[in-house]
Formats: sequence, C-alpha cells, structure tokens
Amino acid sequence: MSWRCTWCGRVYSSDEEPHACTTCDSESFEQVDPERDETVETGTQYVWVCPNCGREHVKNNPPCSRCLNPTLEQVEPSYEDVERDLAVPGWLEVAKPYLPIVAIVVVILALFATGIVPASVLPGIGPDVPGESDSSNGIEHATVEQAIHEALEAHRDANGFESRAYDEDLAAFATEHNQRYVIAQYTDSDPGSPPAPENYAGACQADPAWAPLQSFDDTIDSYDDPEALGADIAAALLESPFGTNVETGYTNEGIDLHVGPDGVIHVAYAVC
Repeated sequence: MSWRCTWCGRVYSSDEEPHACTTCDSESFEQVDPERDETVETGTQYVWVCPNCGREHVKNNPPCSRCLNPTLEQVEPSYEDVERDLAVPGWLEVAKPYLPIVAIVVVILALFATGIVPASVLPGIGPDVPGESDSSNGIEHATVEQAIHEALEAHRDANGFESRAYDEDLAAFATEHNQRYVIAQYTDSDPGSPPAPENYAGACQADPAWAPLQSFDDTIDSYDDPEALGADIAAALLESPFGTNVETGYTNEGIDLHVGPDGVIHVAYAVC
C-alpha cells in the first residue's frame, strides 16, 4: 500500500497512513496504487513561499520565519539563480580587474630590458658596488656634483665659453659607468655590460660621451666642505685629457661622484 501527501506529492510505502509528511509536515494523505496511477510519484519537489516577503521554506510550517505572515504558498522551486551563480565567467572577465597591474609590470620589465632603468637599482640584483654612492664623511655627493657643475660654469663664463645645462639623464649615464669602473677596480666581479648611450640621450642631439677622472689623488677624509671639494674636482677635470671637452663642443653635462672603500674619490663626467 502507498500513501501520497496531498501537499507535496511525496509517496510513502506503508500499510498505515503516515502521521506527518517528512518533507512538508502536512498531515493530509491519500491512498494510491502505484501500479495504476502513473502520476503517483513524479519526483517534483516543492517549496513554500511567503506571499508577503518572498522567503522560501522547505516545509509548510507557517508562520513565515522572516515576517511571521500566517500563510505560505506551495510552488515549484526555480533554479535560475543557481544556474546563474554556477555560470563560469570568461577569462577576460576574470582578468579585467588585474589588467592595470599587468600593464604596470609589463612597462617595468620593458624599462629593465631596454636598459633605461638598470637592474642594479633592485636590491639583490647585480653586483654590489664597493664604497659609498650617496654620502661620505658627512658630505652629500649630490651637493658636490652640483658644486662641480657650478664651478665649471663659472670657468666657462669667465673665459667666454658657452654655458652648459646640467642633465639628470647624463648624470645617470655617468653613474652607470662610474659604478662599473669602481667594481672593476675593487673586485673580481663582472661589472656587466656598459649602458646603451641612446637610452640616456635625453634632450641631446647625439649619443652622450663620458670619461673617468683618474688624476684626483685626494681622499674624502681631506674634505669637510662640499664646495671646496667641488671646486678642486672641477679644476682637475679642466686639467685632465678630457679638459677641452669640459669647455667647448657640448651643451649638456652630468656628473657622478663615488667614494671607494679606501676613501679614494672616483668621478665620472658625461657630456652631449
């Protein structure tokens, strides 16, 4: 013998009428013969929806658990929301929020690949440069580099030579060469390939040139005034084999000062 719940249609095989439906809690059943009634068990499942707030309930057990409405309506469940939630988004939709980050990474990698930004600026990449590149003996190297430029400008002005602009791109070019020179002087490490001049041309009309100052014998311990150090280095540059290039033939210059671990001052001068 079988019994069918008149609310949800669930069928129970039992000789005695069930006390309550385990699906909807209904106590109303009708006796059916599964062999003659093909519609006895369709497999349809139902939910009970509150007509007031829309809350779905798995059993017909009013009032509504959300708004306490006294009646619930029997409906077949809709799986549209489930299908929508299970829909797999395309790769472009997933990647879209990350596209700006990807673009930034690509630009950074391109800067390193072309040599515009040297890999040595990243910690742990490239050989260490012995000595100090920013300050020594209480003197800021950038202040000395500016003092060298001003001393050279004063010399050019006093001798009727054309004024020359200080170019940060050329200073970066000089820094790259100076650090390679220092690495070769103090270590057995490979200083790496020289920087590509075209990446540092900046406002120049041609590729820059550079030269190290190799005839400056004083150490950083001999100085406590950046202006005095700048003036002495400027004088040494003018007396060096590169001296004529300090006076004429170019419109831009850049300078880098690096102090080795023994206090020796290394200067690279770049022009274009």
